[in-house]
Amino acid sequence: SILGIQIIAKANQMGFQLTPKQLFQNQTVAELVSVSGSAPGMEDQQGPVTGEVPLTPMQQRFFEQELSDPHLFTQAAVYEVGPSLDPALMKTAIRELLIYHDALRLRFVHEETGWKQFHVDEEEDPVFYYHDLSQLTSAEQQSVFETTANELQSSIDLSNGPLLRIALFHFGAAQP
Repeated sequence: SILGIQIIAKANQMGFQLTPKQLFQNQTVAELVSVSGSAPGMEDQQGPVTGEVPLTPMQQRFFEQELSDPHLFTQAAVYEVGPSLDPALMKTAIRELLIYHDALRLRFVHEETGWKQFHVDEEEDPVFYYHDLSQLTSAEQQSVFETTANELQSSIDLSNGPLLRIALFHFGAAQP
């Protein structure tokens, strides 16, 4: 049955190797665990993507609008995190994210034939910024936070990158 195939596929994704026969002969989870083998580990077969790639239909539609400042159509989000978040660890995680998610290393250029996109080998510009505002008053913190966040968002450059900016603001040991 289709449901059985889905169960087997999900089990394989989680590292358990099952056959349809085992699934139907062993009706409980405990029985299935006792007969399942270990599935070979899944590895990422693809290295980083580089070079030109075609625009998606949504990207084509966006660029067909011929906006005067397409770089202004960015999305910003603010999240509260605990004050003990390690900036060095966050910087490392973001670097790995850029390596793993090729779309974050895209650039868009407008040529005579239209817009094109391509992946850069590695992100050269800084993406992560840490701001220790713990010595400032609450009003000063808010002002610096707003100014810096606006500057980071407006610095997104579709042609030169990076397409992502992340800032960690430290307001003090007792504040998120």
